[in-house]
Amino acid sequence: MLELPWTKTTRKKGASVKLASQIPGMDATIALCHHFVHSPLDDDKLLCEYSEGKLAKVMDKELLMSMCNTIWSANGLPRFTGHSFRIGGTTSLLLAGIDVEIVKSMGRWSSDAFKLYWRKTNVLFAKHASNVDWQNFDIVEQ
Repeated sequence: MLELPWTKTTRKKGASVKLASQIPGMDATIALCHHFVHSPLDDDKLLCEYSEGKLAKVMDKELLMSMCNTIWSANGLPRFTGHSFRIGGTTSLLLAGIDVEIVKSMGRWSSDAFKLYWRKTNVLFAKHASNVDWQNFDIVEQ
């Protein structure tokens, strides 16, 4: 469980986020364990806090995205915004066959606004339509 002291929607109320184990290379729990081993933090420090000399600094969204985009650009990849992670995560979960309501819950959405993040809808529709078990439908004549 990851305790967030602040979120965009809950503000200072914060939120508890459940981290589920994933395949290697995509597992946030492994990444966090690696971070704790290689960058030990005091209990009163933020997860994104780091030291630069004697100065304590916080890696905010802008710094993270700047670092990511520098790496991506140097490797011939396009620049992305922070919302790209949300879009990619949502689309990946849906393509993996995770139920829409579970994806909504995992993203901590309380409305259907998360549908704005859906991409590859033609693939999603085809994937889900191909899973229909037509044999179990009762055909009712009118």
